[in-house]
Amino acid sequence: MRSTHRAQLLSLLLIGLATASTPAWAENLIEAYQQAYQTDPVLAHARADFRAEMQDTPLARSALLPHIGAGAGVGFNTASITGFGAAPINRAYLSDSYSVNITQSVFNGQAWTALKQAGTKIQASAAALTYTEQQLALQVAQAYFGVLEAQAQLRVARKQKNLLESIYQQTKTTLKVGTGDIIAVREA
Repeated sequence: MRSTHRAQLLSLLLIGLATASTPAWAENLIEAYQQAYQTDPVLAHARADFRAEMQDTPLARSALLPHIGAGAGVGFNTASITGFGAAPINRAYLSDSYSVNITQSVFNGQAWTALKQAGTKIQASAAALTYTEQQLALQVAQAYFGVLEAQAQLRVARKQKNLLESIYQQTKTTLKVGTGDIIAVREA
């Protein structure tokens, strides 16, 4: 039981510290959730993961599209021919080559698998984001109602203290008047 209270107090303290850096305190549960939604680092990380997973689909789809390639080459060739006359023939010339190719696979099972895998990863990331949002809502609600409960307990404790002080003053007064006894005063 004590560990539960300690855990609750620790979570209230952490949320209090986290929201202390925000410019305004929340007046109601919706404002508290909106502030946490905008500033929570775990939720920001989940959103970034989701956006990153969204980029896998165009990448996987690109493997299914036609691929275009271009090439160019330059060479320097020399030839030395002898035996066809009195003087040898020495020639040098440049050779150029250019190429453009386009390829389209008829069926690329690996690319289709990667595309399906990207869709599955996006669904998993979306589920993780939803889970993170729900966890944040739960934490904010627990902290908010924990604060309300602590405020109510503080009011009750103050009223109990005032009641006990009033009883003590009454028994002290009855002792002075002579109708009370010292035992009642000490018990109070």
